[in-house]
Amino acid sequence: MKKEIIISATIICVVIGGSVLTSQKMKQNSIERQLEMKISQENLILENERERVLIEEANARGEEITKKRELEKCIDLADYDYWSYVELNGKGKRYDEGGVTAQTNIWNTAEKNKEKDIDNCYKKFNI
Repeated sequence: MKKEIIISATIICVVIGGSVLTSQKMKQNSIERQLEMKISQENLILENERERVLIEEANARGEEITKKRELEKCIDLADYDYWSYVELNGKGKRYDEGGVTAQTNIWNTAEKNKEKDIDNCYKKFNI
């Protein structure tokens, strides 16, 4: 009887330990994904800031930057935000072999946000 209790307790401890380790691994993966997304977004912000400075310098020299170019960049940013949201809230990366998998509500929210952002792009550049 004591052996059975010890064996049962050991099995329970192993199962609990495995669950804790799995939970920790999932938490670590989530933290790593969030950090990757934050770094990507910060890099995009820096890139946009550099582009803004170049545009201001070009305008100061009297060079014209077309609205179309700025609109395209704005739409590209909306697309980037779409994929960032889906990757952050789903699983996988868009360029990975399996792509991104996510719940329908995540895809729907990302799509609505993208459409709103693109509409704002057109309003911003009066096109």
